[in-house]
Amino acid sequence: MDRFPNLLFAKVVSNEDEEGLGRVQVEVFGYGAKLKLPWLRTLQGLAGKDHGTLVLPEVGDEVVVLCGAGTEADGMIVLGGVYNSETKQKLPKKGAKNALKQVMTKGGHRVTLDDSKGKEIIEVAAGKKEKIKITMTVADGILLLAADKDIQVKGEANVTVDAKDTVTVKAAKKLVVDAKDVTLKMSGKCVIEGGDVTVDGDNVTLKASKNCTVQASGNVTIKGKAVSIG
Repeated sequence: MDRFPNLLFAKVVSNEDEEGLGRVQVEVFGYGAKLKLPWLRTLQGLAGKDHGTLVLPEVGDEVVVLCGAGTEADGMIVLGGVYNSETKQKLPKKGAKNALKQVMTKGGHRVTLDDSKGKEIIEVAAGKKEKIKITMTVADGILLLAADKDIQVKGEANVTVDAKDTVTVKAAKKLVVDAKDVTLKMSGKCVIEGGDVTVDGDNVTLKASKNCTVQASGNVTIKGKAVSIG
């Protein structure tokens, strides 16, 4: 064959480009015996020194190759992938109006953008079992970060949690605050409730600029090597 048609359909047989040029090697369909082409560059959204995108097709993916003006590999480029009967995706139900957009990897990582009216979400999930998930619900204005195990927030300097209304911290078993110094400051009331409340320290000071009341429905016991009142 003197030259190929402008477009070829091919299957990726390798994506491990030792020269780091973002190339893949493909086998072309429709020419009897397997016809393996030299390494071909892939079309990327951005490509430059120290910046760009890198999304290579996986081995076994069907791709479209643009041949350009001739049969030399330098004039060919992989435009992108196409689905077929072996790689078809689970599409939304009829009537979804093409609202769902997704990026998925073979490892199960997923980015979903759902434009369904009234149910708009952006979701990032890690792994096939989605043990870590970040969900942004547009209608409710809610950001949900969920994990099967631990969630850690770290900062080399400061970490700030700020809310115009309420900050709620809940734990099914135990809440631990560990720091060199702890300051609780409020302009309104401070209420501490619990089955048993213990305040323990080398020195404990209770100080009020106006009134201080100690009240119990049972007994009040004050113990010390020396007790001074007044």
